[in-house]
Amino acid sequence: MQLGRTLKRHRLGRTRVVTTWLVLVAYGAGSVLLQLVWKNQFYFSDLLNAVFPITRNIFPLATAYIIAMATFPRVNELSEVNRRFLGKVLVGMFLV
Repeated sequence: MQLGRTLKRHRLGRTRVVTTWLVLVAYGAGSVLLQLVWKNQFYFSDLLNAVFPITRNIFPLATAYIIAMATFPRVNELSEVNRRFLGKVLVGMFLV
C-alpha cells in the first residue's frame, strides 16, 4: 500500500520505467564485471541475471516497483468499482 501512495504522488511515464530498468541492468552488469575482475570467474547465468533482472526476478522489490510504475497509470484511470474488483482478483490470485 505504501508503494501505491508513493506512486500516486509522482507523475509516472515510460521514461522513468525504462530508466529504472536500465539502472538495474547497469547494477547487474557492474556486479558481473567485479566478479570477473576480482574472482576471475564468469558464469553465464550471472550475465543473464544482469541483462534480464525482471524476468529472472533477481531484485523482487525493484521488479515490483517497475511493474507498478508501468501499470499504475492505467489502473488509476479505472472507475472505483473496477479498481475494487481488480484488487479482489489480485488478492484471490495470491491466496490460491
